[in-house]
Amino acid sequence: MAGCKTAQSRRWFIQSIFMTEVSGTMNGWRRVLEFFNGPVFVRPLCLFRVGAGLLVAWQGFHWLPHATELFSSEGFQIRYHWDLLVWDHLAPSPALAKVLCWALAMGGMALSAGLLTKLALVAVILVWTFLAGLDHVANKELFFGWHLVLVLLLFTPCGRFYSLDAWLLDKWKPSRAKPEEMMPGLMFRMLQVVFLQYYFFSGLVKFMEPTWRNGTALASTMVCRMATDFGLWIASWMPMFGYVVLSLGIIFYEVTAAWGLTSRRWLGWYVLAGLTFHIGIQLTLDLDVGTLGPIFMLALVCLFAIPGGLIWPRHFLPKSTGDKFAL
Repeated sequence: MAGCKTAQSRRWFIQSIFMTEVSGTMNGWRRVLEFFNGPVFVRPLCLFRVGAGLLVAWQGFHWLPHATELFSSEGFQIRYHWDLLVWDHLAPSPALAKVLCWALAMGGMALSAGLLTKLALVAVILVWTFLAGLDHVANKELFFGWHLVLVLLLFTPCGRFYSLDAWLLDKWKPSRAKPEEMMPGLMFRMLQVVFLQYYFFSGLVKFMEPTWRNGTALASTMVCRMATDFGLWIASWMPMFGYVVLSLGIIFYEVTAAWGLTSRRWLGWYVLAGLTFHIGIQLTLDLDVGTLGPIFMLALVCLFAIPGGLIWPRHFLPKSTGDKFAL
């Protein structure tokens, strides 16, 4: 009898442990699903669309004076590097290359203003893709990052607020129902994941690279051909120990950003550190607006700080519901 009771108690103990583990796993998956598909506010996403459209327009105007060299059939890289990409035989004339840059700029302005928002997004994606296929100088990783952001925006109601589409609809149909403040969170979370995975894998690559861990890569960057006068001034007095500390700080931030930017407790510090990091890059290196720095700063504010309750204007997030749907 004693042995039977011992066996039963052992069986009950094992079953209780198993059920606890299964229950914990199910609860964990349930929290993950709620995080990815729970309702989120639309207004921060619409504000992100406004900023992204302005950045696209700025990049189009920035490329305009160099359109012949970068994208036309008479440009150096198209004529002498024709074997690098099969799209080179589609290179347009200089006049058409300028028209494409104008189209990109106008599409970005329409996207920012929210005029025919979905159509503007499709036009920007198509023109951006074509120009990216022709420009061998540009970093394709940057183009790919912008592609992901623009394509994901296409599947969101990013024109619901702060758009001419919404304003015109209110004028034409004043009796229509008030637009909903919430949306399913999947596409919004995927946008967040785009930026978080860029941080993580960029930091992981830096961590695996000895020249980043010992600071020499950062020191070389500060005196490269893209360095600004401010960057060269910093390089003139910065000791090597400072580069090591900065490099390790950058690596730590990028590797842990996915945790910090989704943590209520540390969100403010990580947003502040991220903005400082990207502003420092823009001040020390002569980079285009179309690089990842400005769009990352925009994302830190619109996709993380505002939804997380860090920046809390009543116009964006009503306090009665904000806590429930914060990160």
